[in-house]
Amino acid sequence: MSASRLAFFLLRAIRGRDGRVSEFVVEDANSRALQLLGKPRDQIAGVRLRTLVPRLVRRRLYRRYFRVLETGKPMEEEIDTDWGAQGTRWFRHQV
Repeated sequence: MSASRLAFFLLRAIRGRDGRVSEFVVEDANSRALQLLGKPRDQIAGVRLRTLVPRLVRRRLYRRYFRVLETGKPMEEEIDTDWGAQGTRWFRHQV
């Protein structure tokens, strides 16, 4: 993944015993994504996404991820997210 102003995450879906996707693991991320999380690559690769983003952000993102998985249709939108002490951030989100 090349240097970019855009944050990219490569996620792997984890399925529960019922076969449904229940979680996502970060496989890789570009430098902007690492900057966004404030962590080096070795601290995010192989880590469950839920441990890296605030709960309210995670809930909003996961709803969108699950919808894309269910419908097979890509999604693009702008969302604002509350990152707690770091304040609100706006994202142009593509799944």
